[in-house]
Parts: sequence; structure tokens; C-alpha cells
Amino acid sequence: MDIKKKDNIYKPVMNIHGYFMDYLPNFAEYPQGIMCSCGSRHRKQYTTVSQFRNHLKTQKHQKWIEILNLEKKIRQLENELQFRYNDPYQSREQLWYQDMYPEKNESILESTISSNYC
Repeated sequence: MDIKKKDNIYKPVMNIHGYFMDYLPNFAEYPQGIMCSCGSRHRKQYTTVSQFRNHLKTQKHQKWIEILNLEKKIRQLENELQFRYNDPYQSREQLWYQDMYPEKNESILESTISSNYC
């Protein structure tokens, strides 16, 4: 029988709204302790709930959660742009400009049409 060793690296969970949030894992399942990958304390093993709870409150850890949520939002927006426009990444600046200033695009289009037919 093959027993798989549990990974002791902390990963935040996703709530019902799709954002990452912290939780307190069951420390009985991790006798060697839990490491957090936020980068505030490199290779620190948190062996008690109180140590880990204090770590979750640090500014560095909170910033890491915020960055994870921002990265997720950026990926969602990129996927939406690709789905909406089905264009490569290079032309997204042009698409953004067209969405932000539609009146300029219409005047350019009208001048192009009138110059072609005159």
C-alpha cells in the first residue's frame, strides 16, 4: 500500500465569491509544522495554531493574499478580452482605446469612407 505524504505548504482557500482567503488548517495533520509561501519568513515552520494565526495577521502575508487576488482578477480580465475580441495580446491596447473613445473611431471611419468615395 502506497501512502502519500501530505504537503506541509500552506495554500489559501477560495471563498464563494472567487477570492482567496486565509484559514486555519488542522495542525494535527501536520506534526512537522506548516510553511507559508508568502515569503515573509523564509522556511519558517509554524508548529502551533497561535504562531500561525499571528503570521496570518502580518502585513507581508496580507499583501501576499491581496496580490494573489489581483493576479486572479488580471487573468480573468485577460481571458475575457481574448474571448470577446479573439485577438492577440499586442492589439489589446488598441481595443482598449476603441472602447474608451468610440466617438473618435467613428469620425476616423467616416473620414475614411468619405475620402474613398469622393
